[in-house]
Amino acid sequence: MLYLNQKIVFNQLPSAITTYYRDIDGLTLKVGLYFLIHEEVDEKQALLDLSIPESVFNRAVLFWKEKQFVVEKDTELVNENNQPSRLDHDKMADMVMLDPEIATLLQESQQILGKELSLSESRILLEIYENYLPSVYAVLNIESYWMLRKERKKVLTETLYTAKEWNNLGIRTEAEYDKQIHLMEQCDEYISKIAEVTGIDRKDLTRKQCKVIQSWLLDFGYDESFVSEVMLRKNDANIAYINSVLKDWNKKGIKNISETRDRPMNIESNNSSGAFSPLFTSILNKNKDDPDQ
Repeated sequence: MLYLNQKIVFNQLPSAITTYYRDIDGLTLKVGLYFLIHEEVDEKQALLDLSIPESVFNRAVLFWKEKQFVVEKDTELVNENNQPSRLDHDKMADMVMLDPEIATLLQESQQILGKELSLSESRILLEIYENYLPSVYAVLNIESYWMLRKERKKVLTETLYTAKEWNNLGIRTEAEYDKQIHLMEQCDEYISKIAEVTGIDRKDLTRKQCKVIQSWLLDFGYDESFVSEVMLRKNDANIAYINSVLKDWNKKGIKNISETRDRPMNIESNNSSGAFSPLFTSILNKNKDDPDQ
């Protein structure tokens, strides 16, 4: 789903169209006007309405995307029914006028993000405040946290995701907010260490993988040395395999690295070859040759 960047409509129309008029052909202009009329556009429906080839439509959309006239809707910014959670203009205006806290939220968010908020960004913040986390203090803290760790364009997406998590956990007080931020910082540092140990680029880790890695610290109490132990034995082990080993060790009550040395790892679920690393093989052979070690 694509939609019209309303900030351009408010601030630049009609120059948003006329600025690029000489650079575009008739069909590209036709697609731009279609977005202007419909605001939110389903690509399949647009092809039917415009009666133009898909390749021409895609070329036109690419042009308007490059000019920031058309943007893609973030699929994560939806509610539980997979419907966009939107506030109309009047309700947004009423919220700002009636609640000074909201005005503070929008103003301070602009300072954190270092930019003027677009209409859609303001809507996201108001949705967070109204539906998930009615605390300006908490929302601004989450924004600040993600601003240090994500690209600016992803900060509000992560803020919304975190706000939903905190809402589900029933976090309500400033002390709980501070504790949760501190926990997130600990987990972030831990994930960075695990990425270094496994040789995985931190940026390549998915949100799901990060959650799995966090569980090693929060649920099992295992520091990065336990992951290093798995990698010592299986230098091509992936996150799923490491998780299966650590879950097994935790189930068996293992708390110290030394307790893992005489326990084989289940390698059936590993996607790799199943062979031990050369270093760990030499350690095993040495132990066999010298049982007193």
